[in-house]
Amino acid sequence: MGYLCLEKGVKKELTEKQGYEVVLRYINEQNKPFNALTIFENLHKEVKKAYVVRILAQLAQDGKIVEKEYGKSKVYFADQSQFPEIDEAEFQKMDQEISALEEEEKSLQSEVGMLKNELKELDSALSEAELEKGIAEMTANIKRMEERVASLQSADVIDPAELANLRSEIARAEKIWRQRRSQCREVIGSMAEGMDKGDREVMEMIGLETEEELGIPLPFKR
Repeated sequence: MGYLCLEKGVKKELTEKQGYEVVLRYINEQNKPFNALTIFENLHKEVKKAYVVRILAQLAQDGKIVEKEYGKSKVYFADQSQFPEIDEAEFQKMDQEISALEEEEKSLQSEVGMLKNELKELDSALSEAELEKGIAEMTANIKRMEERVASLQSADVIDPAELANLRSEIARAEKIWRQRRSQCREVIGSMAEGMDKGDREVMEMIGLETEEELGIPLPFKR
């Protein structure tokens, strides 16, 4: 059974009452175990997921299908009393299908968890604008300190303590600069992968320029 159509051809989902017979017929025709999500997807979402859950519970309560609980999962299958007697091999096959459904559910839950963690990491990352600003600031600081070191080295008298302090600050600034530059490239890479584009294309889309394009010398190229 497909969607019901209105006069203007607009598709309409089945009502819960209509879905009752559709779900029952599907379970009896297939005669194998299902969970609510599998039925919802196999019916091409013609019956709302919330309806499917309620319909399955009602069908089980009405004694028209059988409900089994396996841990936190509920599995439904046709009432076997309406079919000719089946042998032990068929029962074993059904048990295997139930186990396969449980494994599929675990795999999906694991995948959902991984996606949630990935989304959380992306949400906590600095924005492209913040990274770009930080990189520009650190690059400017490094250049300023390098100029100061050069002026000290060209002077007749150099304070060793001041020179050592400046070199330490340059090293610290370069470390932070590299970290932020790496974060920026990771964000660009993630965006490019999600958009199925190259890193360079994404940088052009968001107006991001490299140090080379701006004529800023990279610290590690001194």
